[in-house]
Amino acid sequence: MKVLVIEDKLMHQNSARETLAGHDLTVVDSFAKAIEVLTKEKFEAVLTDMNLPMSKMALHDEAFNPSEQVSYGFVLALLAAKHGAKYIAMLTDTNHHKGAMSAAIDCIAPTYYEWGEGGMHAGKPTVFHINDATAVFVHTPFLEDFLPDSDCIYCHGTGLCPTCDGTLISNWDKEACWCTREDRAHHKSKCGTCNGTLKYMKSVYERKDWGRVLKDLLENKEK
Repeated sequence: MKVLVIEDKLMHQNSARETLAGHDLTVVDSFAKAIEVLTKEKFEAVLTDMNLPMSKMALHDEAFNPSEQVSYGFVLALLAAKHGAKYIAMLTDTNHHKGAMSAAIDCIAPTYYEWGEGGMHAGKPTVFHINDATAVFVHTPFLEDFLPDSDCIYCHGTGLCPTCDGTLISNWDKEACWCTREDRAHHKSKCGTCNGTLKYMKSVYERKDWGRVLKDLLENKEK
């Protein structure tokens, strides 16, 4: 499938290349480049970030602020539909407590990305049909990345069991600490997360999972 991704952050561009591997993928990083490529080429799917750096298009010099983020994603979604895209998604990773437009998306999509039944935040985004395109506007799902040798935040740099501070007596109920249990013997008096090394594998959710959204869009679009 010929897919266009519009995203200004490098880590999200890289995640697009990872999660959309196997597609004929084009990635652009600005509103101006997106306008140019959308008017010159045909894409079956267009996936865009919501906020992109301000474009100088039609602006007076005093109005242009390159550090300001603008919600161009809505315009790009409509333009993609105008130019024949069949599958369109706008993904934002802006915290809805810190961005008014991100908060407004709560009205048409779950705050935590879900598509289907079940889960703590069950629900699915509103599916829009625009010029024969199927479109969604969602809070992004994230990839899980693992960072090796991350500093342990649970034992506060001591390497000791945070429940008993290495005393083997729980700070909570003054009974034998959980780290003394037979099935935990290898952690005895040590932090159960880093085993006393002060380092552990940390799970981080930061990069957009573009592939998941496109898959859901293809599989769950409303007829």
